[in-house]
Formats: sequence, structure tokens, C-alpha cells
Amino acid sequence: MNDESLNETSTAAKPVSIRRRRFPLKIAVSAVVGVVLMGHMLQAVRDRLEAGGAGTILPAQIRAARVFSIVAELPGSVLSISAAAGDQVQPGQELAMLADPELALALERAKTRLAAAEERRHALANGDPRIRILAAQYSAAEAAWKTACSRANDFNTGDLERTYDAARARTKAVEKLVAGRLATSEELERYRREEEDALRTLAAAREHRSRLQQECESSLTQFRVAKLQRDLNQRSEVESAEAEYADALAQVNALSQQSKRLHVIAQRPGTVLSAPMAAGDRVTAGAVLFQIGDLSELSVEVPVGGRIARRIHKGDKVLVRLPMDPPRQVEASVSAVLLAPGQDPHSYVVRVVIANPDSSVILAGLEGEVVFRHSGLE
Repeated sequence: MNDESLNETSTAAKPVSIRRRRFPLKIAVSAVVGVVLMGHMLQAVRDRLEAGGAGTILPAQIRAARVFSIVAELPGSVLSISAAAGDQVQPGQELAMLADPELALALERAKTRLAAAEERRHALANGDPRIRILAAQYSAAEAAWKTACSRANDFNTGDLERTYDAARARTKAVEKLVAGRLATSEELERYRREEEDALRTLAAAREHRSRLQQECESSLTQFRVAKLQRDLNQRSEVESAEAEYADALAQVNALSQQSKRLHVIAQRPGTVLSAPMAAGDRVTAGAVLFQIGDLSELSVEVPVGGRIARRIHKGDKVLVRLPMDPPRQVEASVSAVLLAPGQDPHSYVVRVVIANPDSSVILAGLEGEVVFRHSGLE
């Protein structure tokens, strides 16, 4: 009886003893895990405090320093896309092909009409030596006129106009910054010289364009004289054939030039940042097909208010943090402190331009941080 009671007591005590031994073990494991987590948390806080100890950390938007858009010159459907986001492109590279069935049909009909007009023209010209001579003179004058006018039409001062407008706008912006004591008079003088240089270059280009237009008008006069001589010596049937040929040729040339504009060609080297269209999409004239950026340099832009902007100056040393793997920090200088376009007049953008540390990584569109070596910017 006593033996059985002892056995039962011993058996009942075993689970209690095991639980008592496991409980301190669980406490010890929990304590170790807590210490490890607390250490990581304290280290993260310590890193953040150490990074911000030398200045103020502000969020920034990373952009390509130079971005340009490629738009559809004509309406149509996207037949094919040859470049995607992240692709490197070179000048002259075809990026997309648009299709316009109505334009293609009109060009085919114009070519058929031109072939018939040319056949009729040659048949009539071969029947009279004088007509052949006059026709040759007429064709030569026509070719000279088209060549001269083509040179005049191809010479475009648009880029120089935009360069001058941009220089003038920068000068006005700097004048405002000088008035607000955010820029120096030396900087203003430099921008004014740049504006004057751009104006001189534009004036020279305009003069050259004027000479080309004079050549076009002179060749047009010669062409009209040749046409008059031809008209006075050829029969009405030949005249009709020549007129038909000239009109058909002009139509084919015009439609061919329009068809070339359906080929979307890169004009500058760069990296495709975005390609919002897909094959089969219908686009209108002016629709953006590609955003191309020059990623050799990055523009890190920090939005700030007027109070902070007044304490930051061009050339101030900063530290730029880039969201790479692993994260990277770059020593840099403030490139400019600008008024934020189209926003509150008291809003500014601090611009820091840096060399791209890795052109294979597209950082444009991501967010980074800029550490300013000033205290108390907040």
C-alpha cells in the first residue's frame, strides 16, 4: 500500500519538475532575443544620429540631369516599339514605327499617277527637239529651285531661338535672385554675357537664313523664266502633260516626307526612362512616345521653403545618399538654388548635380537624401 502511494507520488511529480526546469529556459531565451533586437534597434538609431550629427538630412527626388521627349509627329497607330525603359539608344536609331493606312493608300495612288504622267511627258518630249531642250532647261531650273529652297527650308533657327529664350529666362531668374540676395552680381553678369552670346549667334543664324531665302527666291525667278520660255514654244498638250507631271511629283514628295515622319528616330544618345505607348495603341500628333534621359549625370533636387533656401548657397558641400544596393554616399556641392517653377513663389528647389556612379542602374524617379553641413535648417 505504501509502495504504491510512493510510486504514484513520484510519477505525478515528474511533469511538475520538467515544467519547472523548462520555465527558466524560456525566460533565458526570451531575454537573449530581446537583447539582440534591442541592440539592432539601438544601432539603427545610433547610425541615424551619427549620420545627421554633421548636418540636416532632407529628402530629395532623383532625376536625370537632362531629359527630352520624343513625340509623334503624325497621328496613327503604333505598329511596333523597338525600345523599352532602360535601353540605351543612339542618334539615328529607330525607336518605333507608326502606321497610317489612309496616308499609305494616298501615297500609292500618287505614285501611280506620277508614273502615268511621266510616261506621257516623255512621249511628248521625244517628238520635238525644241521641246526636249526646253524641257531639259525647265527641269534644270526646277531642280535648282528645289535644291535652293530645300536648303532654306531645312535651315532652322528653332534650337538657337530656344537657347536664347532659355538664356534670357535664366538672366531674369538670376535678377530676381540677386534682388532677393540669393545670387551675386558676378553670377548675374555671367548670365548676361551668356544671353548676349546667344543673341549674337541667333542673329548670325537669322542672317544666314535670309541669304538662303534670297537664293530660293532667285532660283524661283529663274525657274519661272524657264517655264515661261517652255510655255511659249510648246503645244498645249505638252504643257498639260508637264503640269500634270509637276503636280504629281509634288504630291508624291509631300506624301513621302509625311511617311518618313511615321518612323520615330532618336535624335540624341541616352537611356529610355519611359515608353508609355504599346503596339496597337492609337496616338495623336504630339503624344509623348518616349522619355529619354542622359544618365551620365543625375540631378538630385530638394524642395525647401524660403527660410531654408536663404541659408543654402551655391557651392555648399553636401552628402548625397543614393538608394543603391548597397546604399552609396557621394560627396557633392550645391549646383543651384532655384525658384520652384509653377508653384508657390516662396518655394525653392536646391539642385545638386552629380556624376552617375553606376550608369547601368536607373536611379531617375527614385528618392534619395541630401545631408547639408548646416545645423538648424529644420
